[in-house]
Amino acid sequence: MSQNDIRTPQIIEKIFYEDKALFNGLMEELRNLVLESRQIPDLLDTLQEVFPDTAEGIRGFLSRFPKECERNYELYELIDLKNTDDERRIYGLNFATSVNFLEKEISSVVEVLEDAESEVLQLDLDDSQIADKQSRIRKALNWVKKKVVPVLKRLMGKAWQILANLLTPKGWSIKGTVGSTILGLGSVELQITFGK
Repeated sequence: MSQNDIRTPQIIEKIFYEDKALFNGLMEELRNLVLESRQIPDLLDTLQEVFPDTAEGIRGFLSRFPKECERNYELYELIDLKNTDDERRIYGLNFATSVNFLEKEISSVVEVLEDAESEVLQLDLDDSQIADKQSRIRKALNWVKKKVVPVLKRLMGKAWQILANLLTPKGWSIKGTVGSTILGLGSVELQITFGK
């Protein structure tokens, strides 16, 4: 192994803090995308007309979203290479759980919109009304898939990089099934054991 292949503590520290800065930028980008979107008011109006419960669910997500972003920021701020091993494990687990919850919330929004898009066809409306409602829902769904999901994927990747540099894995296992989810992984369970 050459000298260039060795990841010194200084290099790991530099990468770790660069990853944290990138995570912070991605978190802010995701937050702004969702909270400042022009797509959402139109979507909520459309859903309220035809699926009021779904509209209420999206409103619930929007009310939780800033709190989850803030929780991610707070946990991210606690994480540091200077933490003890126990602090790293505790903060790392809480951070991973919080980021994962955010991913699950956005995945749920995608699923709800996909369901709403197909359920519009079953409403007692004329064809032009159905087409209009379906088009508005599809527009919002495409916005989430093309704008929000890519940022979320980069955010999740950066979170795992931070955790990988913060914690020392002792062992891991992965199991799952093939399927279709927001991140294209199917149903996957990843278990990583950290420690010495």
